[in-house]
Amino acid sequence: MNEHTLQVLEYDKILGIVGGYTFSEAGRRAVSAMLPAAELSPAVVRLRETSEFLGILQQGESPPLNGILDVAQAVAKLGAAGIMLTPAELLNTAMTLSVGRRVKQFFLRQDGKRAAPLLNAKADAIQPLKHIEDAVFSAIDERAEVKDSASPDLRKIRKQLARTRDEVLGRMSKILQDSGFQKVIQEPVITIRDDRYVLPLKPGFRQSIKGVVHGQSGSRATLFVEPLDVLEQNNRLAELRMEEREEVERILRELTSLLSKDAAAIEATIAALAEIDAVYARARFGMDFNGSIPALIAERSIELRNARHPLLVWKQKTTGSGVVEPNDFRLSGEERALIISGPNAGGKTVILKTVGLLSLMAQTGLPVTADEGSELPCFGSVFADIGDEQSIEQDLSTFSSHVSQVAGILRNADKGSLVLLDELGSGTEPGEGAGLGAAVLESLIERNCVTVATTHYNALKLFGSQTSGAANAAMEFDPQTLKPTYRIIPGRPGRSYGLDMAARLGVPDEVIGRARLRIGEADTRLENLLKDVEERSRLLASEQQALEQDRSAAVTDRNETASLLAAARAEARTLRTQAQAESREVLSALRQKLRDLSRTARIEQAEAKQAGAEIEALARKLEPEVLRPAVPRTGLAIQAGDTVRIARLNKTGTVLTAHRSMVELEVAGKTIKLAAADVVPAVPASRQRTTISQPGWGTALSEEEGASDRLNILGLRVEAGLAEVDRFIDRAGMSNLSTVTVIHGLGTGALKAAVTNFLKNHPLVASIRPGEPSEGGAGVTVAELRK
Repeated sequence: MNEHTLQVLEYDKILGIVGGYTFSEAGRRAVSAMLPAAELSPAVVRLRETSEFLGILQQGESPPLNGILDVAQAVAKLGAAGIMLTPAELLNTAMTLSVGRRVKQFFLRQDGKRAAPLLNAKADAIQPLKHIEDAVFSAIDERAEVKDSASPDLRKIRKQLARTRDEVLGRMSKILQDSGFQKVIQEPVITIRDDRYVLPLKPGFRQSIKGVVHGQSGSRATLFVEPLDVLEQNNRLAELRMEEREEVERILRELTSLLSKDAAAIEATIAALAEIDAVYARARFGMDFNGSIPALIAERSIELRNARHPLLVWKQKTTGSGVVEPNDFRLSGEERALIISGPNAGGKTVILKTVGLLSLMAQTGLPVTADEGSELPCFGSVFADIGDEQSIEQDLSTFSSHVSQVAGILRNADKGSLVLLDELGSGTEPGEGAGLGAAVLESLIERNCVTVATTHYNALKLFGSQTSGAANAAMEFDPQTLKPTYRIIPGRPGRSYGLDMAARLGVPDEVIGRARLRIGEADTRLENLLKDVEERSRLLASEQQALEQDRSAAVTDRNETASLLAAARAEARTLRTQAQAESREVLSALRQKLRDLSRTARIEQAEAKQAGAEIEALARKLEPEVLRPAVPRTGLAIQAGDTVRIARLNKTGTVLTAHRSMVELEVAGKTIKLAAADVVPAVPASRQRTTISQPGWGTALSEEEGASDRLNILGLRVEAGLAEVDRFIDRAGMSNLSTVTVIHGLGTGALKAAVTNFLKNHPLVASIRPGEPSEGGAGVTVAELRK
C-alpha cells in the first residue's frame, strides 16, 4: 500500500488503538505490522478470522491469553552456540509455553463446536512442551531464582554456605559485644567489602584487634577490617560461593540446552500466540466501536451503512465530547467518480477520509465502524491527496505539492485503485484549476479507478452531472442557522454558501451585493438552481417524514385492531364455553327430573312422554346439529362439521363453513380462513358423517406433535426465510406459545434486518429483542407473542 496514503489517512493511529486491546507485547508488534491486503482472498480470510473471534466473544467466552510474556529476544539466542539463558528468561519462556498449552486446549474445545476453523488452524501451530515447563518450574522459583532443590549438589553447597556464614557472623557479633573492643568500634554493625564480612573500626584498631583492611570511608574516619579470627571462614565462604555459581551455571546451561532442542517449536508457539492475540484485538476493537464485518466484493461498488470515522468515534469515547454523524455512502458499479461539494467545514474531507480508512481497515481484517450490510471492493492500491501539504524544505507551494501528488497518482493508478482527492484543482486560478480537475477525473474514469473527490468549483459540479461514470453528492447545510449538519446527500451538488456566511458574519450588504454582481452569469444561474434544488429537497424530506409518520400510525392502528380482534374472539370463545356449560347443566337437571318423575306412579305415562318430548325439543334448541354445507360438496368432499388436517401448520381443525374454494375453520379455539386446497379430510367421510349426526358443541383438536418454539433459517435467502418465519408465527400462535426464537445468523446482515422488520410489523408479535449470549447473541431474534 502507498505509504503516503497510510500517513494522511492516519492508519497508524487505528493500529495504535487496536494494539491497546492485545494481551502481550508480541501481539502489539503483530498488530503494528499489519498492512492492508492487496488481494481479495487473503483479505476475506482475515475478516473471517475476526468474525470467528467475534462469535466466540459474543458467546461470553475468551481464550486464556493473559500471561504471554515478551521472550522473542531470549528465544532468538537459542540458536547461538554456548549461550546460557538467565533464570528470568527461562522462567518467562516456560510461563509463555504454559499459556500456549492452555490456549491450544481452549481451541480444541472450540473445534468440537466447529465454530472457528480458521482460528483452530492458527492454534494448531502451538506445540505443547510440558517437559520444558516442568523442568524450568522445578528448578526456578517465581522470583526467577534457582531453587535449592534444582540439584543435590546445589542443596549441599547452600547448606554449607549457610552454616559457614552463621559461624562468621557469630564470631564477629562476639567482637562487637566485647566491652574491651568498644573503644575501636566505629559502629556496631557487620558489613561486606570485597565479598567478605568486615567490621567498621577506628583508625587505631591495631592496638586491640588484628585484621586485614578492605577499604575506608570517604572521610577516612572509618576502616573496614576483616578480623584475623574469621579469615579462614571468610575464605571458605568465598570458595563455597564460587562452587554455588558454578553449579547454578551448570543448571542454567542444562535448561538452556533443553530449550534449544525445541527452539523451532518454541518459536512457532510464540508466533501463533502473537497472531491469535492480534486477531483477538481486532475482534475486541469491533465490539467496543460497535463495528461490523463488511462484505468484500469483486465488483467496484461501495455501500457503507451509517459509516462513522473511527478516530472521531475514539475521540468521543475517550473525551465524551462531540457528536459523530453517521452517513450512508453509496457508489454504484456504473459510477466511477463521486464529486462531493458543499460549504467549508461541512464534513467533505471527513467523508473522504472515512471511505479511505474503512477500506484499508476492511482489507486489514478489522471490523469497520459502519452497520451490518456494508460492502466494499478489495482495492489493489489506495491513493490519497488530502490536506495542505505545502513544503518549505522542497520549495513547493500548496498547489505544486498537490499537483506533484496527482502526477504520482496518474502514473500508478489502475482499475484496482481507490483514489481520494481533496479540493481537486485548488490553489491556482479557478478556470485552470477546474479544467485540470476535470481532465484528471476523466483520466481516472477511463482507467476504471474508483475516485472520490471534493471541490468548490462549479465547473466540476457540472462535470459530475453531465459526465458518464461520474456523480454528485452534497454536504447538507442549514441555511437558517448557517451551520453544517455533516450529512451527505447523494445525487446533487452542494452550494458553498460563501456569500451567505459572509453576510451573516457582518460583511455590509453593499459589499455582498457588489460581490454577487461580480459572479459570472453562469455561476449565478447554477447557484440559483442549486438553491431551488435544496429547497425542493427539504420540502420532499418534510413530506417523506410526514408520510413515514402516517405509515407508522397506520401500523400502530393495525396492531391495535389486531389486538382488539384477538381479545374479542377470546371473549366470544369464553362466553360460548360458559353458555355451553350452563346449557348442559340445565339439560342434565331437566332429564334427571324427568327420570325421577317417570318412577312415580302419580304421573301418567302420556304426560311423561309429553314432558320428555318437550325437554328434547329444548335440547335441540340448545344443542343444534352441526350446520350442513351451504353449497354442493366439492371433489374433496369437505363440508361443515368435517375434521380436516392443515399440513403446513401440522394441525387439525373443524370446518365451520365451506364456500367454494375457501373454508372457515376452528383450530385450537381460533377461527381462521384457508383455501380448500390447503386442507384434507382427517378421518374417513363415513366416520365424519356419523359424528355430524350426533348433537354436540364441537370437535376436540388432536395435534400430531407439539409445536417448536425455535426456527432455524440459516442459509436461506430473504424471501424464502420470511416465508418460513410467517408459517412459523402462525403455528406458534395456534399452539398458544408466548415466546419464539428465530435463528438467522449474522452473515451480511440482510436476512437479520429483514426478519427484524417483518416481526416488528406482524400483528401476532407484541415485541422483539436480540438474543442473549446464552441464546445465540446477535445471531438470533426473540419474539414475544400477543396473548
